[in-house]
Amino acid sequence: MKKISCLALAVMLSAVLHAHAQDNELAAAKEAIKKRDYATAVKLLQPLIEKEDPKAMAAMGRMRLAGQGVVKDEGAALELFKKGADLGDPESIYLLARQTHLGNGLPRDDQKAVALYKKAADMAYPDARLWYGLSLYRGIGGLTQDKAAAVPWVRSAAEQGHSLAQAWLGDFYRDGEVVEKDLYQAVS
Repeated sequence: MKKISCLALAVMLSAVLHAHAQDNELAAAKEAIKKRDYATAVKLLQPLIEKEDPKAMAAMGRMRLAGQGVVKDEGAALELFKKGADLGDPESIYLLARQTHLGNGLPRDDQKAVALYKKAADMAYPDARLWYGLSLYRGIGGLTQDKAAAVPWVRSAAEQGHSLAQAWLGDFYRDGEVVEKDLYQAVS
């Protein structure tokens, strides 16, 4: 019995250390992207993508979309976003939603985009919360326009530190159309 427990503990510890190493590599890749050292970022991300790390897929997809250190390729970016989304990564789901909403590399489909925004928003991804809220506010993607229902989604993104959501929420308070007008809240 002790041998089994020790073996199970060793396997769990190995998995935790492996995940920690992948997190460190991903953090180093993101730091390289911030420094515009795209060659290093690609070298760090590629092995993670081969291990099916969805966060690495999202990062490389962004680089493919912008042509940062790699050939600009919307199709390749979309494939990475789709793979990451299939693995349940909220950032990948959001990025796929944006491309679907904008019609970048695939036909524009607001209804599908809004469904993807909602899925990522339910996973607490701030960008998705903002865009799902704005979809409600504007009544796009098959949603009935419901400005009041948009406020909690925009507020939750703002509370997560999303600057564009903070600006929208400030406008809501300044204008007083969907929340009670409050100039103090509008600027805070």
